[in-house]
Amino acid sequence: MGYVVALRQASIPIGVLMGVFWLHESAPAPKRCGVVLLLLGLVMISL
Repeated sequence: MGYVVALRQASIPIGVLMGVFWLHESAPAPKRCGVVLLLLGLVMISL
């Protein structure tokens, strides 16, 4: 069950990265911090 949740939540940082690199959206510090925290949570779930 944990892998399903991690895979579903992985779309959020992927979407943010696509927006920043492809659409040239801004990436202020709170957005970067949120993405990093989300990625750390995904890593913890997958362990």
